[in-house]
Amino acid sequence: MALTWLQSYLTGRSQFVKLCNHRSTPTPVTTGVPQGSVLGLLLFTIYTSPIAAIASAHSVLQQQYADDTQLYIALSLNDSSTSTPNLESCLSDLYYWCCVNGLALNPDKTDCILFWHPAAS
Repeated sequence: MALTWLQSYLTGRSQFVKLCNHRSTPTPVTTGVPQGSVLGLLLFTIYTSPIAAIASAHSVLQQQYADDTQLYIALSLNDSSTSTPNLESCLSDLYYWCCVNGLALNPDKTDCILFWHPAAS
């Protein structure tokens, strides 16, 4: 019953462009959820939930907010040689997961930031 309801919510939709009194021919929408919909964020969160498992498998911490994901590790001078490869491996697995699941990582919006505190050394 719930699956049927969800399918009806996501299928049979169309979109068009309206400019003043002109309207384009409706085109079927075959992917995604209605923008601004109540279920949109929940469905996206469920869809991207494997990201947490990928990070955890590499001992990498992660935070997600909507379509923004942060991966991070805490480094010390003693363990930087093992932690950095974990992060690199995690990023590789995340990139693969995105490719398989129709998502793309945007290199222009991807940063690596290293914070160092001399007193922590």
